[in-house]
Formats: sequence, C-alpha cells, structure tokens
Amino acid sequence: LIAGFVDSNETLEDCVRREVFEEIGIKIKNIKYLNSQPWPFPNSLMVGFLAEYASGEINVDGIEISHAAWFDKNNLPVLPPKFTIARKIIDKYTISAVCLFKITNIEEINTKFSRETGNKTITQISNTIKNKLLSEYIFVRYMGPKFAIVFSGVEPEAVKEFLQELKKSVEELKISPAEDYKENNKEVYVKPKVNFAIAAYYKGTALEEVIKRLEEYLDEAKNEENSINFL
Repeated sequence: LIAGFVDSNETLEDCVRREVFEEIGIKIKNIKYLNSQPWPFPNSLMVGFLAEYASGEINVDGIEISHAAWFDKNNLPVLPPKFTIARKIIDKYTISAVCLFKITNIEEINTKFSRETGNKTITQISNTIKNKLLSEYIFVRYMGPKFAIVFSGVEPEAVKEFLQELKKSVEELKISPAEDYKENNKEVYVKPKVNFAIAAYYKGTALEEVIKRLEEYLDEAKNEENSINFL
C-alpha cells in the first residue's frame, strides 16, 4: 500500500505509476479504480486504486518510505481501520463471502410429485446457478438440497443485489415433473423455494466454523422462510 499526491497535469493513473516507482522501485500494470474517501484537508480527496505487479525489486527511497515488503494474505501486519481505503484494499483479498442456500420445499416436491422430480429440480437449479456465476467463484452442492457459493475477495454486502437476482431466477423456474409422476398428463409445474444464509470468511480462519453456522441457521429455519439472511 503506497500513498502519494497528484502532480499538476498528471492523470490519477499516471500518479499511481509514478508514486509506486519513485517510492519503492516497482513497476505496476492493470491499474483499476477502487474507491474514494474524504481527506481532512481543504479541497482534497483520497482516491484508491488496485494494480498488478509488472516488474522490479523493492528499493525504498529512504525519504518518504523507510521500509517496504511483500506480505502474505495470511500473515499481515497490523491492519488499518475498516473505514479506510487501505483496509478496503486489504479486505478485497483477505475476505470472502460464503453463502449457503437450501431448497426449502424439496420434501414437498418429493411427496407431491416424485423423488425423480426432486432430483430434476436440484439439477435445474444447479444449472441455473452455474450459468449466472463467474468462473472465479466456487459453487458446489453441499449436502442434499443445500448448496454453497464462495465469492472470493468479496464482502457479503457486495453480493446482496446479485443474490436477490439469483434467488428470483431460481424461484421463477417452471420445472415440469419427471416421467414417473403418476399424473403426468396434467400440465403442472414445480416451483422451488430457496432460503439463503451468508457470512464473511477471513482467510486463515476456520472455514468449517462459518459453514457450520450457516448450516445450523438453515436447518433451524422454518420451511416457509425463503429470504436472504446475513449472519
């Protein structure tokens, strides 16, 4: 994390490149805007960027920077406060959103239609989720009618809108019963209902504990409950 001031006739991206190279001797690429933050001085604004390493070795200038080093995401020094841009940059790579969701009416589907229809429902929901998720996120069938999604490098609040759209897409599915449904001559459809639980996971901590907490919440929730719950 490097901080610096913009010179006149300089773009923000040029400033980022210059400050990093001047202060620690590293060249960077793929600079992307992250966020902004009020600065306590008049007519000033702090703007945060992310960038990728391009080349060079750390060589501090000895004036503005006395020490610099690479840190593993699981072995970080003392962290800045959560409201700062610096902390948001760090959290982008150390925090993940872990989501567990459950098809709450799967037993009703198995009983009213057939177990094959239940399996068909699970398969269609899986395909719907996969088609909407970026490849960088992890999606697995966890157990029975439960599924897990891990949004690596994303805070839980940042995926709220996406999960709402995902939930809507799943619950708007019109799934026809499997062939073993005894009254298959009628035009009926299965309407799945899903309940989401989501929590933050910090790399280096116990993921099992987060999953356990989410699973306990879903198991204890009433089947009628189908919402997005932040734990």
